[in-house]
Amino acid sequence: MYCVKCGKRIADGVSYCNYCGAKQAGASARPEPANFGGVQTNNAQGNNLNAPVDRGGIGWWLLGFITSWIAIILFVIWHDQYPKRSKSILSGFIASIIIGVIVSVLFFIFMPKIMEWLLDRQMSQLNN
Repeated sequence: MYCVKCGKRIADGVSYCNYCGAKQAGASARPEPANFGGVQTNNAQGNNLNAPVDRGGIGWWLLGFITSWIAIILFVIWHDQYPKRSKSILSGFIASIIIGVIVSVLFFIFMPKIMEWLLDRQMSQLNN
């Protein structure tokens, strides 16, 4: 049988898990993983091996960064089913907002100086 808390294999009929110390409910403890035709459908933790793989990654981060509003919609749709993927999308969205704010601030700080430099340069060319 398997521990009801940590999912590790323990001896049949024990009251407590040797690994995590969780009290076992005897008959209500998790049964052996299903095995149909040599294909195991559950692992020791009870996770379905046929479930879609949820991996975050740079691709999902880029999606959140480039397509901000789509990222918010996907986050809302996927936050329960694909938590890692939705976290990557959300972090990309947040990064795009932060970088956008930084670029805007830098634009407003340096643009007047750039415009002044360009006007001075154009005036000096007209005077020559």
